[in-house]
Amino acid sequence: MTPQDVREHFKTGYNFRKITGMSDNTMHNWMKWGYVPYVSQKKIEKVTDGLLVAEWDDQDLQAREPKA
Repeated sequence: MTPQDVREHFKTGYNFRKITGMSDNTMHNWMKWGYVPYVSQKKIEKVTDGLLVAEWDDQDLQAREPKA
């Protein structure tokens, strides 16, 4: 799922916060990064009863790799 998918599904920041328990800043960061971290995707998949489906993203994997 993309940050845009999440934004379109929840329609408003209020709905996003109320249903997921996550902050507005979270969504802002996802839009800036261009991806939703996998752990957050799994939480969203659960609270939307599978309407939004988590998918592994290479950007998330690269973000978690230690910097050399």
